[in-house]
Amino acid sequence: MDCLTLMNNNSTDIFSCGIEKLTSGAGGCSDYSEIDVLNEIGSRLNSLRDDCRLMDSEGGLTKGCNKCLKTWREIAYTSKNDSMKLEDDICRFSMLILLTSQRVADESWIDKIFHCLGDNSLPLASSADESGNETIRNTKFKTDESYSEESSYRRLSLKEIYSATDSLSMSNFIGQGIAGKVYKGILADRQHVAIKHIIKDEQMETFVREVTSLSHIKHPNLVSLLGHYDAPNECFLVYELCHNGNLSEWLFGKSKYLSWRRRLEIALDCARGLLFLHSYPQGSIVHRDIKPANILLSASFEAKLSDFGLSKIISIGHSYASSEVRGTYGYVDPEYQKNRHVNSYGDVYSFGIVLLQLLSGQRVINLDLKNPMPLSKMAKNLTKGGNIKEFADLKLEGKFSMEAFELVLKLALTSIGLKQQRPSMEQCPDFNTPAEQPANILLSASFEAKLSDFGLSKIISIGHSYASSEVRGTYGYVDPEYQKNRHVNSYGDVYSFGIVLLQLLSGQRVINLDLKNPMPLSKMAKNLTKGGNIKEFADLKLEGKFSMEAFELVLKLALTSIGLKQQRPSMEQVVVKLEEALDLSTRVESVHP
Repeated sequence: MDCLTLMNNNSTDIFSCGIEKLTSGAGGCSDYSEIDVLNEIGSRLNSLRDDCRLMDSEGGLTKGCNKCLKTWREIAYTSKNDSMKLEDDICRFSMLILLTSQRVADESWIDKIFHCLGDNSLPLASSADESGNETIRNTKFKTDESYSEESSYRRLSLKEIYSATDSLSMSNFIGQGIAGKVYKGILADRQHVAIKHIIKDEQMETFVREVTSLSHIKHPNLVSLLGHYDAPNECFLVYELCHNGNLSEWLFGKSKYLSWRRRLEIALDCARGLLFLHSYPQGSIVHRDIKPANILLSASFEAKLSDFGLSKIISIGHSYASSEVRGTYGYVDPEYQKNRHVNSYGDVYSFGIVLLQLLSGQRVINLDLKNPMPLSKMAKNLTKGGNIKEFADLKLEGKFSMEAFELVLKLALTSIGLKQQRPSMEQCPDFNTPAEQPANILLSASFEAKLSDFGLSKIISIGHSYASSEVRGTYGYVDPEYQKNRHVNSYGDVYSFGIVLLQLLSGQRVINLDLKNPMPLSKMAKNLTKGGNIKEFADLKLEGKFSMEAFELVLKLALTSIGLKQQRPSMEQVVVKLEEALDLSTRVESVHP
C-alpha cells in the first residue's frame, strides 16, 4: 500500500501541494500534522531511524549507508500511477524531514545522511528502468548486515509486546539475567514466545549484538530471534519459547532427570550449533558465553544455543584483540584470560566444560569438598589413576555405556587443553557409539551385510540432485560438498561408503581421540599415502594376515570415494573393484570376518 494512504485520506490534488505545507497541519493542501505521520506510519519512520542510526558509528559512512539506503528504498513507490509515485516520494521526504529534525544539532550526521541518500537514491524511472536497476540493488546489498529476505524477523510495536505479556505481568515472568528480565508471552498469531526486556543503558550493547548476530541466521540448534522493539529508554527482544527451560535447571535441579542418551543428544545439538556459528560464511560468530544456562531445551529436548549478548563476528581462522575479558567464571578459556584474544577455540573450551557437567551433573566448582576444586581439575585427577566411573552423575545410576562415557570424557579433556591441541567443532565426533546405537550395516548369521535405517533416505531422479534445507547425517560420514551446497545426490553415499571402507581397513573410528592431536581417519589415511608405511594403517587385529595388494586396492578405492565429487566412482565401479580385491584375497589362508 502507498505511504500517504496509510494516513488521513485527502481529496486535494497532490500536485497542487507545496512541500512546505506537507507537515504544517495548516489546511489547504494537507490537513495532517507531524503527529499524524508518527501515529499512522511511525513503524516505517522507526525502521528508517533504526537503520540510519549507524551512520555516526565507527566504521565510516559505507557500512551504515548500505542499511540506511535499503530501508529508504523500501519506502519507495509501488504503483505505476505517476501521481502515486510522487505521493510516495513526498511521503518519504516528510519522513526524512521528521528524522533529521530530531537530530538537528548534529550537523555531521545530517550531512552524512543527505550525502548517502542524495548520492545513491535512484531517480523516478519507468517500470522498464526499475527492472534494469533491480540487479544493481540486489548486488549492492549482498554483504549488508540487514535482515534476510527469507527471514520471518520483524519489528514489533510496544502494543504487541504488552499484549503478548499481559503488560509484563509477573505471572509471565520466567527469569532474569544481566541484561534484563525475561517474560513468556503469546503473540497475536498464537505463537508462544520469550521476551527479554532491556532497560539499562549499559546493556544496549547486548541488544545490538543480539540483533546483529541472530536476526539474519537460522539453525535448528540456535534459538530463533523473531523480532524486536526499540525505543530510546528501553528495548525488547522476542525469541521462540523453549518449553523445557535451560540445561542448568535439568542438570542441577534435584527433581529433574536427564537420561544418558538425552545428554548425548544435547551435547551433539550444541556441537552442531557451534559448528554452524564458527563456519558461518559471512564471518565466524564466536559466542563467548557457552554455559548450561544459555543452552535452552525445546519441548522435544532439542538443545538451542541462546544469549548472544557477548558474541563477536570475526574472520574465520582469525582472532580479535579484546580490551577486556568477557564471559562467565569457570567457562572462560584461561588462554583468552591471559592474552585477551577472542577466537572460536574459546567456545571449544567452554563446550568442554559443559561436556564435563553433562557427564558429572556437577557445577564448575564443587564447594561441598573440604578443599573446593574446579570440575576440570577433578576430571583430570581421575584420569591419572582414579576410577573414571566415580565421575559419573549419580542420577544416572550407572545406566550408561562406559565406552561412550570414556569417549566423551576424552573429548571434554581435549577441548579444555592447550589451544593448539583442542579439536575444532568440526572434529567433534558423533557420540552415538555402537553401544548406544546399532550400526546401519547389519550382519546376518553368515556375515552377509545388510543396509538398514532409511530414516534419512530421499528418492530423486537418477543423475539429479535435490536441494535440502538442512544438512542431515552422522558426523564424519557426511560428504563435505553436501555440507557446503546442501545438494543431495548419490555421490554423498559414495563418500560415506568410502569412510566405511577406511574403517574396515583400520578398525578405527572416524576420529582418533587417543592421538595427541586428534585427527580425522580420512586425513590419517591421506597422510600415510604421501610417504608413510601403508601397512601401519591396517587394523592390528588382522595381525598382518591379509593380501597387501588387495589392501592397497581397497585403500585407493576408499580415498577416491572421499575425493572430489567429479572424481568419485559410481557404486557400480565400486562393486567391480571390491570383487577384484576379494579375488586377490583368496591367497590368504586364514580369513577373519
